[in-house]
Amino acid sequence: MVVRSPYRRKLIFFLVLTFFWFTADIILTYLTPLLAETREPNLALVGLIISMGSVAGIAADLFSSWKFSDRHYTFFYTAAFIIAMFVPLLLPFEGVLPVIILIMIGGIQYELFVFGQEDFLGHHIPKANHTTVSGLILMVTTMAALLTPLIVNPSLENLSFRFPFLLYIILLAAGALYFFVMRPAHKPEKTQRQNRIGFINELKIWTMLTKRTSIVFLVMLALMFLDAIFWMLGPLLSFEYASRNPELSGLFIPLYMLPGLFAGVYAPKIASRVGELRAAIGTLFLAGVFLIGFLFTEDLALLLILNLVSSIFSSATLPLIEGVMAHLIERLGDDGGHFIGLRGFATDIGYIIGPIFGGIIAETFSIREGFAFLGIVVAIAGAVMLALNPRPIRLPHKKLHELEEA
Repeated sequence: MVVRSPYRRKLIFFLVLTFFWFTADIILTYLTPLLAETREPNLALVGLIISMGSVAGIAADLFSSWKFSDRHYTFFYTAAFIIAMFVPLLLPFEGVLPVIILIMIGGIQYELFVFGQEDFLGHHIPKANHTTVSGLILMVTTMAALLTPLIVNPSLENLSFRFPFLLYIILLAAGALYFFVMRPAHKPEKTQRQNRIGFINELKIWTMLTKRTSIVFLVMLALMFLDAIFWMLGPLLSFEYASRNPELSGLFIPLYMLPGLFAGVYAPKIASRVGELRAAIGTLFLAGVFLIGFLFTEDLALLLILNLVSSIFSSATLPLIEGVMAHLIERLGDDGGHFIGLRGFATDIGYIIGPIFGGIIAETFSIREGFAFLGIVVAIAGAVMLALNPRPIRLPHKKLHELEEA
């Protein structure tokens, strides 16, 4: 499916911008477990440190949803680029605290960019194209994730972070320049209103939307739980196998990301048969099942195959559930910003409990077994959600308006 004009120009701009920004963010995501481990050798504590980024992200989501729910996506991109530039300033400082602050800044800028991405997808792309465009976004981010380890790994043999963070600065600067020079002119496409919603009412809105969209919320949470553990334990597993099998050890994260190049093609075909939401839950369940295989082998080649097959399914889950969320944002209209904040909240909860869970399991058992336990949790969650037989979602438009006017 091709996205027709007048959306095509905006889409091309958005995808190029996403490549610059996401490549920089992947560098940060890839380096933070290694950087944290150089300051704190206990993996359980490393997981706790990494989760601080999502704690900060929750605060950013709640504040953005409360105060900026009606802002245009360019507002969030501008804020994200400005905040991201503070990350390299913390590198010269020793100790754990600067790493925690760095990770928290990274969490805030990530959520701001995703807030803009969800606004773009929900309000500037036709409903019929939501899953397809989500697949294109995944394809671009996958290209970034495939390239990053190949470029960064050689400089990490001696745990030198100078080159990766220099590359981070260059990509951010290039992305910011591209954004400010090339961004399309826009007219107000949403009704701009003075935001008088009280903080307590914003929490009530989140609670109401969570109840009505609980199955969507849980799918996103489980997927981000899986993704967070992959990005925490994946680089550590590659480093663990590097001395035994240097040729294959660097393939773990690239193979995890590779199916994302094609998920935009096969995910809509699955959705056309069973519906987007059931397809998202089913593919999540299968992703967990194949990860359980990590319990039964230490052979790196077999681990890589299990990783690849699992990621074929989890890569489909993302555009499927993003498509469902984009439909909901579109249905909510000017109130969509509240749901975007809630979507970020689900992501951040996954990224808080994921690294903590992964760190504790890896410290107690092994990094490899951490992936197996991850598979057990995700498979059980998927099976339970499938058994609940998800039904059409009814949104509380009237109650939302009552809370906004209160």
